[in-house]
Amino acid sequence: MSAKHHYVPQFHLRMFSENKKIICLYNKKRNKIILNAAIKNQSYKRNYYIYNNLNIEKDLSTIENSASLLFKNISKLNFKFNDNLKKDLSAYLMLQYSRVPANIEKSIQMKKKMEIITGINEAWSHLHSMTIQLSLLEEIADLSVVILKNNGKCEFVLSDNPVLMINPLLREEHVNKGFGLKDKGLIILFPISPQIVIMLIDSNAYELHSNREIKLSKKDIFIINYLQILNASSNVYFNKIIDNGLIQKYNKSDKNDNSSMDIKIHKVENGEYIQITNVNRVNSERINFCFIKKMKREYLGSLISYSHLIRT
Repeated sequence: MSAKHHYVPQFHLRMFSENKKIICLYNKKRNKIILNAAIKNQSYKRNYYIYNNLNIEKDLSTIENSASLLFKNISKLNFKFNDNLKKDLSAYLMLQYSRVPANIEKSIQMKKKMEIITGINEAWSHLHSMTIQLSLLEEIADLSVVILKNNGKCEFVLSDNPVLMINPLLREEHVNKGFGLKDKGLIILFPISPQIVIMLIDSNAYELHSNREIKLSKKDIFIINYLQILNASSNVYFNKIIDNGLIQKYNKSDKNDNSSMDIKIHKVENGEYIQITNVNRVNSERINFCFIKKMKREYLGSLISYSHLIRT
C-alpha cells in the first residue's frame, strides 16, 4: 500500500501552524502564496523510506518523537543544553539534512565522483545517503550551540530544505566556492519555530554578542529567512505573514541553482583528509550578521595548504 513519507516531519511543520492542521506557504517556483495548505500534504514522497523491503518509517517516527520533545523544551525559558542534548540535536540535524531529496541528489553526484577516485561501484539508495551523513556526526561535535530568538515582531520561516550550512568567514576571504563540515568558520542554522532558530557555530572563528542566547535584529531575521528561501527546493512555510520584501528580493535574484556536492582528497599532516564540499546558492551570498561582532580572520592562519582550514 502506498504511503506518504515526509522528509520534513509533520511535527516540525506544526510548530509553524496555529491550528496544527493547515500551514501557510510560499511556492517559489510558481511565485504563489497559499494560506491554507494541509500539513499532511507537505514535503513528502510516497514510500520514500522503503528499500529492498526494508521500511525505516517506524524508526524515524521514534527519532522524531524525541526531537519534538526536545524542540518544545528548547522553547521554554532558560533552557540550557548539556552534552547529551547537544549530541541528540546534532544527530537530528544531520538526519534532517540527509533525508531531503535535493541533498540526496547531491550525494548521488558525490558517489559518482567517488567511484572515479576509488574504482569501487556499489549499490546505492537514498537510505545510504542518510547513513553516510550520520556517520559524519563527529565532524560537527566541536561546534557550539546558540539559541537565536526573534524580536517579537518578525517571525522565522521554514523551508522544505531547512538545514542551512554557511561559512561567512571563508566566503569573506574568498577561500573557495564551497566548504566542508570540518572547515573553520562553519555555521549551521535550523529554524525550529517562528520564534527560535538553533545555531551551531565554530566559536573560534567568530566573536558573538552572547554565547548562549541572542535576540536578533530585524535585519538578521530577514537574512536568515532569505537564506531559507534560497535553500528551499519548492516551498517556504510560515505562520501567518511572510515579509513581502523577501519575495521581492528572491524574484530579483539569479534563480539558477548550481547546487552540487563535491569530494576532494587533501594531503594533511596525519595523512589524507577527505573533504565533502557543498556548493549552492546560499554559499554565494555575502552574509553580515549583526549578532557577529567580529570575524576572526587570523584564525584561518596560512592559506598555503588545506590543513590550515581544518578545525582541530
